[in-house]
Amino acid sequence: MMRNRYLVSTWPNVFNALTRQTVGGFIAVTAVTGETTEVTVRPTSNVAAGAGIPAIRSGESRTFTLTAGDVLELIGDGMGDLTGTSIESNQPVAVFVGHDCATVPAGRVACDHLEEQLLPDETWGRDYVVSALRDRGPGVPAVVRILSQSNDNALTFDPPSAHAPVTLSAGQLIEFQTNANFRVIGTQALLVSQFMLGQGPAGSGLSSGDPAMVFEVPVQQYRTSYDFYVPQTYPNNFVNVVAPAGTELILDDMPLRGSMSTVGTMNIFTLQITSGPHRLRSSAGQPIGVKVYGVARYTSYMYPGGLDLQLITPG
Repeated sequence: MMRNRYLVSTWPNVFNALTRQTVGGFIAVTAVTGETTEVTVRPTSNVAAGAGIPAIRSGESRTFTLTAGDVLELIGDGMGDLTGTSIESNQPVAVFVGHDCATVPAGRVACDHLEEQLLPDETWGRDYVVSALRDRGPGVPAVVRILSQSNDNALTFDPPSAHAPVTLSAGQLIEFQTNANFRVIGTQALLVSQFMLGQGPAGSGLSSGDPAMVFEVPVQQYRTSYDFYVPQTYPNNFVNVVAPAGTELILDDMPLRGSMSTVGTMNIFTLQITSGPHRLRSSAGQPIGVKVYGVARYTSYMYPGGLDLQLITPG
């Protein structure tokens, strides 16, 4: 889906000790209509100058004129973070965010590239269930970032131990590490992203995987059925399914069987899965959430199995 308003969530710029250079997060805005598109960007950290792009200081607004097929790419400068950057356009645009070589956590090998299509502001929800990642070693966490769309956004967590209640302003985020499942509910719309740790964080004992990024799907955008594909080049692949308690799940025409945990009224199933195409559906039309991911030596992937794109937070 392409809309006119976006609030950016990505990963901070990092210093690469091998090349002795700063590696930045990026934003890519693509014009898709036949009409002239005016895109106004207000970054939260400095943007590097590039071909046809002047340097932009944090907090400055800059407007660019695009035609169909043009791509505006902005790369963070210095040790900043483009998270919280606002993008507005007079025509629908597609926005991608990511990082050339992110280390997660910062400064820990190895780095990997990140790319995700950013969800328009109107599709954000207030209610998210975040499922932990399997096969990352005993107690190894993921990094979670939660970005608020509006002021006075009071966040509560279930279980409360996941994070203390907090109130965020527009464009403000919190970041923490956790290896537990949890639910977060805001009084306003929010965007939740999860980052897989790199293979070599000190003391983690990881044997596979590297940084990967996913935007969690709000409960309001869950679907009743999913078709997804698992690549053949990764030896370890998993699917996490979030479903209301009592929901019957059918995976490839068979009842789903996997380890289960509970967060409030939601059950979370995690199971290893074979490569190839898969179909998952729920009984009685219950909406469910799906996250697919896999790891290999110094590489990984992670993506939502699907989602609706209802305009649930109109501007």
